[in-house]
Amino acid sequence: MLPRRSATMAPPDLNDAQRAILRNAGMEELWGKIFENWSPGHRIPMPVMTRHTFVESSISIGRLKCNQPPGGDYLVPCPKYRKERATVYLAVKRDDNDNTAFLWCDKKGEPVKRSEIILRRDVDLDRLKEMLCEDYNNNECYFIDEYNEAIKIAHGRTVLAFLVARTHRDGGLDRSPVHFCEETFRYKAHVFCFEDDPEINGDD
Repeated sequence: MLPRRSATMAPPDLNDAQRAILRNAGMEELWGKIFENWSPGHRIPMPVMTRHTFVESSISIGRLKCNQPPGGDYLVPCPKYRKERATVYLAVKRDDNDNTAFLWCDKKGEPVKRSEIILRRDVDLDRLKEMLCEDYNNNECYFIDEYNEAIKIAHGRTVLAFLVARTHRDGGLDRSPVHFCEETFRYKAHVFCFEDDPEINGDD
């Protein structure tokens, strides 16, 4: 049974040789982060990937010509965001295979035929796509880098927790290797969108 420790503790003091080992492994800065609001014996929180929101990955480009769907036999009133003159957006969509494309849609992200859209007079579609991609890709960099850093910390905590627990087994003679699921600590790669990505419903 490990002694209880406060939720926040300073990293153990290291001698010069130990610091050199961490530095050569590129882990000297990580060592301090491992102990931020954590100590061995406590639960190791796993990071959750931040997802792109509709607001962050879309841009308004015009209005609806008419209620959607046109001539629909509505069993319930047509929602405000699907009515004539409702704002329409161009959004970046990403499928389960990490393919990116553009989608013409309403404020809920539901598809709208391009032929049913009145573009704003000032719309420069190429420029809007460029701006949309730039914002999306900047967020992608931030989300992925933040996640991978958190994964690195969780991995370090897992290894450290195992080593601390091992010292309490068999009088400190246990030398069993660290085992963990590699998939759990796999880094994620950036998935970027580009101005020449296809339009999912651009030909409708």
